[in-house]
Amino acid sequence: MRIRKKAFILLSSLLILVFFSFLSINIIQNKSYSSKINTLKYIELQAEIHMKYIKKQLKFGIKSSDITINDSRYKLNITTINNKQFNIYINHTTEHIRIYDSLSLK
Repeated sequence: MRIRKKAFILLSSLLILVFFSFLSINIIQNKSYSSKINTLKYIELQAEIHMKYIKKQLKFGIKSSDITINDSRYKLNITTINNKQFNIYINHTTEHIRIYDSLSLK
């Protein structure tokens, strides 16, 4: 009878340990994903800010070849169509964040 009691306590302790191990792994994964999502949100928000700046510069009449964003984390490409239409592409260098917008000054 004593051996069964000890075996039951040992087995239940082992199951509780396994359960809390899986639970803690799940919590750590969720926090990691949340942190990655926050980083991607920040990168996308910064790219949107750059996009607004570029559009403002183009509306003021600055040539597309003279516009820079002074941020080495992003690549900027502006294509000009008929000197009044612009396609603006902003790419992040390490993450898969790409933003495209067009601007027409007609």
